[in-house]
Amino acid sequence: MGKKARVKREKQFMDAPTPQGGGSSRFSVFKMLILGGAILAMFAPLLVAEKCFFPFVGGKSIYFMAFCEVIFFAWLALISFNKQYRPKKNIILIVLGLFICSMAVSSFLGADFSRSFWSKHERMTGLLMWLHLFGFFLATSSVFKKMDWLWVFIASNFTAVLVSFGALFFRTEASRGGGTLGNDSFLGTYLLFNIFIALYLFFFKFKEKPLLPEIPKALKIFSITAFSILAFCLLFEGTQFWDNLIAGQPFFISLPDLLKDIMTMGARAAKYSFLGGIALLGLLYLVFEKGGKKRIAGISVLVLGAIAVLTLFYLTLQPGSFAYEQFAKLASKARMVIWGFSWDAFLERPLLGWGPENFELAFPLHFDPRLFMPEYGTEVWFDRAHNILMDNLVSLGIIGSVLYLALFAAVFWVLWKAYLSKKIDFFTAAIPSVALIAYFIQNLTVFDMVTSLMMFFMIMGFAASIQREGSEDLPPEDDYYARNKRYPLALILIFIVFIFSFVFFIFMPMRNGSLAIEAINAPTQEERIALYQRALAVSPVGKYQETEFFTDQFSNFSLSSEAVTMPVEQMKNEFSVIAGLMRDRLEDSPLDFRIHLKLGQFYNVWSRIDQSQVENAQECLEKALKLNADNQQVYWALAQTKLIQGKNGEAIALADLAIELEPRVKNSHFMAIRIAKMINDQELFEEKKAEALKINSDWRTEIEDAFPN
Repeated sequence: MGKKARVKREKQFMDAPTPQGGGSSRFSVFKMLILGGAILAMFAPLLVAEKCFFPFVGGKSIYFMAFCEVIFFAWLALISFNKQYRPKKNIILIVLGLFICSMAVSSFLGADFSRSFWSKHERMTGLLMWLHLFGFFLATSSVFKKMDWLWVFIASNFTAVLVSFGALFFRTEASRGGGTLGNDSFLGTYLLFNIFIALYLFFFKFKEKPLLPEIPKALKIFSITAFSILAFCLLFEGTQFWDNLIAGQPFFISLPDLLKDIMTMGARAAKYSFLGGIALLGLLYLVFEKGGKKRIAGISVLVLGAIAVLTLFYLTLQPGSFAYEQFAKLASKARMVIWGFSWDAFLERPLLGWGPENFELAFPLHFDPRLFMPEYGTEVWFDRAHNILMDNLVSLGIIGSVLYLALFAAVFWVLWKAYLSKKIDFFTAAIPSVALIAYFIQNLTVFDMVTSLMMFFMIMGFAASIQREGSEDLPPEDDYYARNKRYPLALILIFIVFIFSFVFFIFMPMRNGSLAIEAINAPTQEERIALYQRALAVSPVGKYQETEFFTDQFSNFSLSSEAVTMPVEQMKNEFSVIAGLMRDRLEDSPLDFRIHLKLGQFYNVWSRIDQSQVENAQECLEKALKLNADNQQVYWALAQTKLIQGKNGEAIALADLAIELEPRVKNSHFMAIRIAKMINDQELFEEKKAEALKINSDWRTEIEDAFPN
C-alpha cells in the first residue's frame, strides 16, 4: 500500500465519528465501552443511594468512579494495540499530570496519607477520586472526537434537566434543597456548567451533513429548552417565591423584592457567576467577532469590568468596607475568619501543604473562639475553607496551587490558539472558557464535589481533544494489530488488574458505607459491634468519620431513657469497643484535635457508669488542650471531668478560662452557671448569672428557663 493511499485511509478513519462505528471492528467494542461509559457516568447526579453512609454524595462518587474504571481499562486495552489512541503531547495533559503528581507527593508527605487518599463518604474528593478523574480525562481526550463529545454533552444536559425538575418539584427536608444533589450550592455549580454546555449545543456546527436533516434543528430545540429549564432552576430553586408557589400559597411580591429573593437565596455564588458569565461571553463576542467601534467598546468594557471585579474582591477582604459587610450578610463573617487562619496554616507548610483532605486537621489547630457567636454562624467544625485558593494553599501548598491555576491557563491556551488559527469557531473557544471562569469565580466561596469535578474534567478533556484532532497519526489499526501476537494475554492481564481495582476501590468502599448503615440499625449489641468492626476493616474510606459517628450515636443512646434497659456490663462492653476504635484512629492521626476531644467527651459519658474512666478522659482532653488552647469545647469538657473527680474549684476555673477566650459566647457562661448550680454554691451561682447578663441582657429568659431558682 502506497504512502498516499495509507495517509488517505488514516484520514478517513480519523474523520469518521465513533458512534457510527469508525475504525476496525476489532477495537470498536473498546471505543463503544469508552463512549457508553462516559455517557452513563453523566447520570451520576441522579443517584441517591439510601444504603450509603452519605446518600447524596457517597453513592454518586462510587458510581462515577466505577464508570471511570470501565472507561480507563477499556482505553488501556485499546491503546495496547493501537497507537492512534495513545495520548498526544499537549499542554493540558502535561499540566494535569504534574498537578496529579504534586497532589500525590503532598498526600505522601502530608499530615495523614490515609485521609488524603481515601477521603470520606461525605466528600469523596481525595487522591483516589482525582486518579479516577485523570483516567477519565486520559481516555476521553485521547479517543473522543467532536461528535463523541456531542453525545456526552447531550447526556449531561438531559441529566441536568431531570435533576432540575427534581429540585424544583420535589424539595425535601433531607436534601436541604438541591434535589438529588442534596445542597443548593452543589446544585448551582453543576447547573452552571450545564447551562454553558446547553449554549454550546445551540451553536454547535456539524462539519458534515448528518444522516437525518432534522438533527440540527432538533439539537437547537433541545439545547434552548435545556438552557431555559436549567437557568430557571438555578435562579428560582430555593427562593421563597418558588417555595410558596409550589405550595399553592398566595404570594404577591414586587419586582425589586423578587430580584432580591433570587439573588440572596440558594446557590448565590453560582447565580452571580452565571450572569457574569453571560455578560463576559457577550463582551468576548464583540472583541473577537466584531470590528470597528463595537470591538473597541467591547475591549473597554472588558477591561473596566476586570478592574471592577478585582477591586470588589479586594474590598471584600477589607474589614469595615461596604463590600465586606455585604458579603458577611450573605455568607457570614465565619468565611473571613476561616480564610485568615487558612493563611496561617499555609505558612506552616508552604511548599506542599498539609495534604489533600487534611484541612480538617489544620482547622482546629488555628481555631478562632469567635466562631461560636451568632454573627459568625455558630458552626465550629469546617473541613473546607470554602475558597478554592485557600483550600489549595492549605492542602497542596504553593506548588499544587500554582499548578491548579495553570490548568485553567492551559485550557485557555489550547482553545484560543485553535480559534485564532481558525481550527474551531468562536463559540467552541469562548463558551468552555467562560464556563471555567464562572466556575472558578463561584468556587471562591464554595468547594468541589464529584458532580462539579466531573464537569470540570469533561471540559478539560474536550479542550485536549481539540488539540489532538488534526495531529499526525500513527500506522492504522489493521497494520499495527498484525504485528502484535500477544493480544489475548494482554487482554487477560488488563482484565485481572481491572477486577482487582474495581473490587478494592469501588466495591469495598461501597460495602464499607452499607455496613456502617447496617451497624446503626442493628437490632442487637452483638450484631452492632461486629458490624462496627467489619465496616472499618473492609475499607479505610471514611474511617474517621464513621468511628466518630458510632461514638456519638452510642453516647446519645447511653444518655437516653432507653439505656436503662441495657445491662451495665453490656454498656461497658460497647463503651470499651468504641473507645478502642477511637484510639486506633488516634494512632493513625495523632494531630487530630477533634478525635482527642471526642474521645475525652466519650470517656466523660462512660464515667457515669464507670468512674475509673475519668482518668482517660483527663488524658485525652489535656492532649487536646496542648494541640489548641483556643477552643472553648476543651474547657467545657475538661470542666465536666473535674466535676466528676470532685475538683469543683478547677472546674469553675476552666469555665472562667473559656469565658476569657471570648466573653460574648453564651455557652461558656451557661457552663459556669451550671457548675455553680451543681456544686450548690448559691453565691457563685448568682455571681455567674450577673456576669452573663452584663455581657448580654437578652440571655435573661434563657437563663431563667434553664436554671430556675
